[in-house]
Amino acid sequence: MTPEPSDLNPYAAPRTETYSQVRAAGHAELPSWYRRGSLFSVVGYAHFAALLLIDATPWSYLLFLTTANLVVVLCVIALTGPVYFRDRDGTWWKSGWADTIAAVVIGLFHVALIAIYVLRLFEAYR
Repeated sequence: MTPEPSDLNPYAAPRTETYSQVRAAGHAELPSWYRRGSLFSVVGYAHFAALLLIDATPWSYLLFLTTANLVVVLCVIALTGPVYFRDRDGTWWKSGWADTIAAVVIGLFHVALIAIYVLRLFEAYR
């Protein structure tokens, strides 16, 4: 196997690997799919959309409760370890202590919100 020209030249610019190349190589430094910030963004947008549609149909309550439960699960994930976000240049950075405090506040708020809406649903069907 012959080395590439950039391996022979110590002054050559370093080769950067794209995300798909690193993933295909199976490196362990990639975060798990449930610890990536993009999952948190998708669930957050879906929860906000469900909040806007809460009184549209009777089934919208079910959508809202489902996304609220997902938010609580993501808060637990954020509390049990770091969440990784990717910059535009492809580098990963970890969440900090402020994100952990925000996860506690958002998680407690959503647990109370879920309890209120479940109690409201049970009172509506009495």
